[in-house]
Amino acid sequence: MHILASMKKQTFFGTDGIRGDAATNPFLQPPFLHRFGRALASWAAQRHAAETTFYFGCDTRSSSVQIKAALSNGLGGATIIDTGLVPTPHLFAIIEQSTTPAYGIMITASHNKGSDNGIKLLTQNGKLTEEEQRSFADALSAVTDDDFPSELPLYDQALPAWTSFARNGASQEQQAFYDAYQQHLASFFPKNFLAGTTVALDCANGAATYVAPQVFAAFGAHVVTTGTAPDGHNSNERCGSTHSDHIAAFTINQGADVGFAFDGDADRVIAVNRKGDIQNGDALLALLATSSLCKDDAGIVGTEVTNYGLEQYLLEQQKALVRTPVGDKHVVRALRARGWRLGGEPSGHLIYLPYGPISDGIFIALLTLFIAIETGNDLLTSCQLLPATHRTVSVSTTPDLATEPFASIIEKHTQHHTTGRSVIRYSGTEPLLRIMVEDVSQHAADDRAEQLAFDLSTAFNQKAS
Repeated sequence: MHILASMKKQTFFGTDGIRGDAATNPFLQPPFLHRFGRALASWAAQRHAAETTFYFGCDTRSSSVQIKAALSNGLGGATIIDTGLVPTPHLFAIIEQSTTPAYGIMITASHNKGSDNGIKLLTQNGKLTEEEQRSFADALSAVTDDDFPSELPLYDQALPAWTSFARNGASQEQQAFYDAYQQHLASFFPKNFLAGTTVALDCANGAATYVAPQVFAAFGAHVVTTGTAPDGHNSNERCGSTHSDHIAAFTINQGADVGFAFDGDADRVIAVNRKGDIQNGDALLALLATSSLCKDDAGIVGTEVTNYGLEQYLLEQQKALVRTPVGDKHVVRALRARGWRLGGEPSGHLIYLPYGPISDGIFIALLTLFIAIETGNDLLTSCQLLPATHRTVSVSTTPDLATEPFASIIEKHTQHHTTGRSVIRYSGTEPLLRIMVEDVSQHAADDRAEQLAFDLSTAFNQKAS
């Protein structure tokens, strides 16, 4: 019962669901996962009169097999459909189009290292709202140890089905899901609009490995790929959207017209032009915000870490930037409140509401190319962003940064930081303190970020001792 004691505080939900080391995180072990499944089945039954279908999806982490087994055990006799290896937005597209109540259970750790894993819970309206998280936490706290069986069925120790893709291609069932996703995207773009274009894709050894190349080829592109050799443990390993230098070098080496890098579950995307210039989420927002797609919107939604250069650029275009906390759900809420279309984060989570309420890296990559072709902007030129530096500090606890000694350290740096800005926040997905510094020069940003990281790390270590 010790794990359940804090359920009301939703400690198992981070910014984007559950995430952590697959071998040690208590929320990714069989007892909790079984309870999670039991609670989810009960919660869904309370919300819907009709029978609910639960769709599973996963990325390429080998730990997904055991997590899926424990969750399935908890769901009991519920109707379960396993979609296999699919990106998170692909799974959402499947449940969104269901004519009966449906939930998506995506097993992924997104951009995290391969030894991590996690769960994203999707409704037919997108990711869980804060109200839904509280409601589900109540349902989970009602599941007691008495509900936990003395013996669970043995796990299927076989390797995930996707391991045979490279040798045999996708199964008929898996290919049917890929074809449906491709048809879904085809409703937004002209046929063969990428004919004559060479596109480089870095699939991060993740969920996009097999479906992304198919999608771009279906629109007429010549596709070259990297990060397409998953082994169950190498998701995001020196590749993908968190290692953008890899796609930059690969794009140049292959002579491609453009390159895109996804993360483990393909809800992020980073672009590079043929010269290898990296265009992060803020640069792509600038490109899309001033296109024909959003010309009637008064602004876009960013987050607290959105680059100040984008804010200034939008002001020059007579558009506003509204900032929210980091996280898709905050961006979506702000977009809906204002009736705007576009929002996102520099990490590459971008949302175009006419398409859907969660970020889809493959869709955004296609949309970027569509606008680039329409405007003749083959270099993906947008706005001038301020130089930025990111640092992290490992933490075991998350004390309020407004308390001492942290408040004084942050205040000291703020007073001396006259030409830029700093954002210090806890990660919602990893045990890290994230530091972002923007300044007029890269050197100034680097120096400030290094000093902040050193001082804060020292403070955390002293407090822990």
